[in-house]
Amino acid sequence: MNDKQFNYATNAIYKTLKEQRLTKKKLLKKISFYKKLTVSYQKEYFLFKKYSRYLESKRDIQFDKKDAQKIIAFHQPIYVDDIISTIKTNKKVLNEIESWPCFSNHYRRKILSESDEKISNFISDLEARLTSLNKDISVIKKYISILYRLKLNVQMLLNRSSYL
Repeated sequence: MNDKQFNYATNAIYKTLKEQRLTKKKLLKKISFYKKLTVSYQKEYFLFKKYSRYLESKRDIQFDKKDAQKIIAFHQPIYVDDIISTIKTNKKVLNEIESWPCFSNHYRRKILSESDEKISNFISDLEARLTSLNKDISVIKKYISILYRLKLNVQMLLNRSSYL
């Protein structure tokens, strides 16, 4: 191999390595975002539980008909089980991510693209579920006193691990 061929081969290797490192870096950012999204979902579920308990303790609240139907649906076991299942599934996925082949020093484009596709699907699903949960919380929030909401927010700030 002459010098020109050697330089060409070296440049091609470095170019490929650079591309794959960049892809891996983007993937790691997505995974970090997914972790934050999972924590956000858990926080929202914590709020949902607290707001639901508050409403249960206040018998004198008059609900709109439309809101009353939704709030009744929120108290069905299937609704809460789905939220809890989502949290467990996403925690499991986060634990499994650490064993993905994309975290080794030797990785292929196919592995990186498959991992990227998987995490994108997880993010998409969790974002949809978080949006839905936020809409449901906004229905309940109308009937929660502002003092209780403030108290709950302070509690969450002081004890960040209470909802995890």
